[in-house]
Amino acid sequence: MRSPYDSPLRDGNRDRLIGLLTERAAKTLMVYLMETNANVYSWLVNFYKQNPIPKDGSWDEISGEAFLRKLLSMPIEEAKYNTGRDSLFDNVRSCDVDPRSIAQRVMDIRKQLAEEFIQELQMVAEENALLLRETLQSSLSTDISKAQLPAAHAKLKPLAPSSSGSDASKAPERSNGSNGSSSTATNSRSKYKQPPPDRPKVSTPPQSWRRYRPPGTPDHSMAGSA
Repeated sequence: MRSPYDSPLRDGNRDRLIGLLTERAAKTLMVYLMETNANVYSWLVNFYKQNPIPKDGSWDEISGEAFLRKLLSMPIEEAKYNTGRDSLFDNVRSCDVDPRSIAQRVMDIRKQLAEEFIQELQMVAEENALLLRETLQSSLSTDISKAQLPAAHAKLKPLAPSSSGSDASKAPERSNGSNGSSSTATNSRSKYKQPPPDRPKVSTPPQSWRRYRPPGTPDHSMAGSA
């Protein structure tokens, strides 16, 4: 159903989409009839070759409406599958074909395909968001890796080699310092190695002190000598 507010571009896109659905529905029915009814299959193939759905032309031809209208207006016809054999060996019998029923089946299949297309097209927004998110993540990871490369190279940069004169001037200083520290340690140890100062000697008590005895104590030595 057309609206007076539709643009020519929108009308053309809609007609092409409906014509694509009609074409796919007719070919889907052909595949089904090829396995179930060879006579009707051959008749529909011949009819589609004589009345194709064009990509250019009037809107009723592009949308497949002319294709369906012709099927709906045709009377019942007799159809027979051509096997290519001699009539003596050809055992395929002819049958009647109702173009109206074929048109109805094409429209039913087209309706089912349209519903499936609608379900698929509703996922376009989600697919767009997923594509943008993946692109942003990949570009962000690339920028981060590029920013980290100079810092890593700066950390791995070798130090500048020192001149031989500075090393030679520093070597005597270290040797002098080590000699001074060793002499100081030797002097401190030599203090402890010196003998301690002489202590006052305690005089030995006289012999008379040993013979002293308290009063009243018998002198055994005198008694023994007597």
